[in-house]
Amino acid sequence: MFIKSRVFKYAILFLNYLLAHGTLGINTNIDVNFRYSPKKINTSIKTQSQACTTSAQDDKAWNRNEDPEDSIDLINVTNSYYYGRIFIGNPPQEFNVTFDTGSSKIWIPGIKCESFSCKQHSKYDRSKSKSFKDEYTQFSVNYGVGSIKGSLGKETVWLGSLKLKNTSFISTTEQDDVFNLSQSVFDGIFGLSFDYFFSPLHKIVDKLKSKKKFFTFDLTKGHNSVGKLRFGNYGPNFEKKNIAWIKTIQQGIWSVLLKGLYYGSHKISTTYSKSMDDQGPCNSFTTKEVALVDTGASFIMADTETVNAVNDMMGANKTNGKIDCNKIPFLKPISIALDNELFSVYPEEYIIHDSLTNSCFSSIVPKRKGPPLILGVSFLSNYHSIFDVENSRIGLDDTNLNLLLLA
Repeated sequence: MFIKSRVFKYAILFLNYLLAHGTLGINTNIDVNFRYSPKKINTSIKTQSQACTTSAQDDKAWNRNEDPEDSIDLINVTNSYYYGRIFIGNPPQEFNVTFDTGSSKIWIPGIKCESFSCKQHSKYDRSKSKSFKDEYTQFSVNYGVGSIKGSLGKETVWLGSLKLKNTSFISTTEQDDVFNLSQSVFDGIFGLSFDYFFSPLHKIVDKLKSKKKFFTFDLTKGHNSVGKLRFGNYGPNFEKKNIAWIKTIQQGIWSVLLKGLYYGSHKISTTYSKSMDDQGPCNSFTTKEVALVDTGASFIMADTETVNAVNDMMGANKTNGKIDCNKIPFLKPISIALDNELFSVYPEEYIIHDSLTNSCFSSIVPKRKGPPLILGVSFLSNYHSIFDVENSRIGLDDTNLNLLLLA
């Protein structure tokens, strides 16, 4: 089913701008062929006598051979989110899920769920599986927007060629209807962050060999294009690329030290939200100066004050982020200093074009809670990203990377 009503389309675009977690898959009708060629602005950024110098990094110890069986195809949906296929149970039941480094649990619609969003998707039927184990526990998960409730159980989960026995998951009994706003293709969410009890990442790491305890995302651009999620390997030709490594604040929690956010050469302050989500990694930050690298979010997200400051500098509407498309070639890059590396995202990468209305919107959007900055798909789709559990670090290749080391 596709959105045909223009009035409803405007409502979706506005809601998409306000929502705090892009994994909900709100349809923005992004024109994936829309690209400007902005003037590249050489920006000299210095903060408190910290100068930028060139650096290139690589890790020759890693095995870079491609193993197709240890990978999952990721289907691009309007450049907003990606989904892949998993199997649960014996005999296996098939589901499409969003792989989310910003959360730590698996959930899929259960057969008893009567919520509208459940009715639109595949449902897990425990009575048809020989491997299901009931944990006799009710569970709820609250995201930036939307929540789910369900029953906790254990099952055999097939993740590519990885067979994860006795893996904890939630089969939902209730889901907010917001999970169906965009006719989302994914049925549920597969969390790839650690927690102490239920994260499937524990099982995945146990299956991977030493020095291969990592997974990588290759997020392609273009609606319906196919990317890859790989376990224990880089993928073909990846050794030829420079990788910038960023240490995480805590093992398996994909948050990193945030040293600055810039529009051009102007530094913008960021604010930590006190109303933290009690699910996933959001309650595990040890410092307020952090950024969460989140494959389950569609956009770059910050507090309202920060977003307003960016929109004001670029001349976008503070209410909905709308901007005159003719201004795009004259906008400046947004640069993000993570630990000792500086990354830039250019206007053609952070501006969304709505082909239905021929309107342009900023993909820097407000969040409701969480760390000062959340880096979602509009940031990560410009890089090959490596989530290295064993060495507590995230690697980004130099597709659009300024290999600048903050002194």
